[in-house]
Amino acid sequence: MRRLLVPALVLAAAGGWIWAWRHGGGAAGGFLLGVVGTAAVQAASWAAVRLLGSSRHPLALGAAGAAVLLKLPLLVALWVASRSFGSEGPNAFAAGLVLVYSGTLAWALLKR
Repeated sequence: MRRLLVPALVLAAAGGWIWAWRHGGGAAGGFLLGVVGTAAVQAASWAAVRLLGSSRHPLALGAAGAAVLLKLPLLVALWVASRSFGSEGPNAFAAGLVLVYSGTLAWALLKR
């Protein structure tokens, strides 16, 4: 089952990209912003939580807290930025966001 996760995510990303490309440049830009932006926010949160797990330094606690508190405002700001791609931009951004969160959830479930 673990061997299927990466090909499934690649297939889903390719399908999403083809869907966005067929809907126009605005959808493609929104999808790309959703995938890259959400992945960057996820990576920053993951790094902060790993830092907190390996160190009880007060700075690590502050970094983890900031990552959690800034995650939603950053995603909202990226969604607002996707509106500049046209009417399809926010919908495609949401599709990219769902793709990244679904991949994260699948990875977490397979890792346990």
